[in-house]
Amino acid sequence: MSKNKVMKFIVIEDEVPAKEKLFSFIQSYYNNMVEISWARSNKQAIEILSKRSFDLIFADIKILDGLSFDTFETIPTSTPIIFCTAYDEFLLKAFESNGIAYLIKPYSLQSLENALKKFELLFDKKDKEINYATLDRLKKLIQSE
Repeated sequence: MSKNKVMKFIVIEDEVPAKEKLFSFIQSYYNNMVEISWARSNKQAIEILSKRSFDLIFADIKILDGLSFDTFETIPTSTPIIFCTAYDEFLLKAFESNGIAYLIKPYSLQSLENALKKFELLFDKKDKEINYATLDRLKKLIQSE
């Protein structure tokens, strides 16, 4: 994703230190060109997701009022999700619900950066358009020779 565009993320995380860690790294990675919402429970997440759209969701799995999967069953989403959790037993379910990365706490900033790079690679339509334009130029160059 272009780091010049303001990205819109939501963090679904009930632990304040974990939320602060994510906010800090995301803001640093995107040079503060981000708008980050926060939900501590499924109830809050459902309320926010029903009113707004986001570029990316960060979700802990076990939160104050259950599993974050309950949010995604209530509000189906096509938004990619990076799961940040202390539990490894939900890996398969995470990838069945738009998960693109699964980080086990305590995760490193490097692993979070790798997940963000994966997100950019998978969902950066602008770069794909540039690549197609470059490919077209190469084809024309080759054909002219």
